[in-house]
Amino acid sequence: MRSSGARRGTSTVILILLIVVVLLLSGGGLLVWKKLGGVEERALAALPGAAGERAVTTQTLSLGEFLVNLRSSDSALRYLQTEVSIVVLAPESAGEEEREAGEDGAASGAAEEAAELPPSSQRYARDVTIEVLSSQSFEHLREQADRAKLKATLREKLDAALEGYEVQEVLFTAFVMQ
Repeated sequence: MRSSGARRGTSTVILILLIVVVLLLSGGGLLVWKKLGGVEERALAALPGAAGERAVTTQTLSLGEFLVNLRSSDSALRYLQTEVSIVVLAPESAGEEEREAGEDGAASGAAEEAAELPPSSQRYARDVTIEVLSSQSFEHLREQADRAKLKATLREKLDAALEGYEVQEVLFTAFVMQ
């Protein structure tokens, strides 16, 4: 009989230990879940638009296709054909129009593809882009690092030329040299 009582006592101790382990794991899991939930809430609060901040939106605008002559050390006639887009911080009015277009599902896709600068700004942007592109040499543009410098130069010049827009990035959507 004694062995049966010892077994019962041992099984009771094991059961109690098992319950304690489960409670500790559950409590730890709850604590971690609460901590992660707090991180998520803080991250959401830090997003633009929270607590009265204005949301900043970007737009990708097409400047179109360019075909320019390039300087060459061998005096051969060289060309660059490229398509350029820019990523800009959108003015408030453009952001509102985009949100309104986004409410109509079909309109938002078409608006994204055809996004262009207003005609007066488009002329300045194209002029600056042609000026910068045509001042490049064929040999330099063959190097990837020089293309990165070209993007930085274009970004800087376009940002200065386009009032009301903050140019964030220049994108070459096509780039062919001959």
